[in-house]
Amino acid sequence: MIELEDIQKIITLALWTGNLKDVRPLSVLIVARKESAKTENLAQFAQNDGVLYINNFTPTSFMEEYIRKFENEEYHHLIIPDLLNCISRQKYLVDTTITFLNSFTEEGVKEILSKAFEGGHIPLSKPVRGGVITSIADEDFEDRWKKWSSVGFLTRFLPVSYQYGQDVVMEILRACAESDESEVLGKPVKLELPPILSNDRFNRVKVTIPKELSHQLESPGRKMQSRLSTYGFRGVRHLRRLTLANALINNRREVIQEDIDEILRLTKFCNLDYTIIGKKHPPLFKKDMEVE
Repeated sequence: MIELEDIQKIITLALWTGNLKDVRPLSVLIVARKESAKTENLAQFAQNDGVLYINNFTPTSFMEEYIRKFENEEYHHLIIPDLLNCISRQKYLVDTTITFLNSFTEEGVKEILSKAFEGGHIPLSKPVRGGVITSIADEDFEDRWKKWSSVGFLTRFLPVSYQYGQDVVMEILRACAESDESEVLGKPVKLELPPILSNDRFNRVKVTIPKELSHQLESPGRKMQSRLSTYGFRGVRHLRRLTLANALINNRREVIQEDIDEILRLTKFCNLDYTIIGKKHPPLFKKDMEVE
């Protein structure tokens, strides 16, 4: 993926939060203009252990077919490449989907509700939760963000947004003309187990963070969710999880300053401000777009 290494790093860290002990898997919402490789980026991670990749998600089919696998920790993350596919339905189904994802990513699902089972429901042994990583086009997000914010949906996700600068647009256009699609769109990303997991993908490792280091996450965590008019509590927790995951993939059981520095570097994308990737302003998609 051209110029999207930092976005891929955030997705990678989010997926590794599924291997942290006593930590909820981190959820991520990626927002960018159409043709910004959002869904292609997520598709690269589809084949990893612990990841369930679903294009056409509905709460009912998910509960019937997959919730037990999350209960048994076979999966810890759900990737929905395009959230719009789930919300371009009748209002009732849209509201049901948002409500379900709210519960699944935080307090957890406590029972299976489905007419496919006798009695209409089956209790689960424990609240089942998982991380959700998904994306949506900027214009579709802007049409809905106030409503989603009012029901607490957005604060449950680490927000990631970006836009291409005009120089990057030209670079990608040239690559599309000159290179094979596999070179432009990228290849599948296989996450390698760090030694600390003892070659066991189901292993969960306790990673700690010294208080004097964790305090550095307070201001950026709060700033990250400023558009949502919240206190920023979840924002700090999101960054904490990223930091713990960065230590994990570097085979450490305790966070060091290097981990904090890396997460603080990535926070330029952890907002809803559409951070520019590149050195030039984004094209306006009118007659003033440069052509070289």
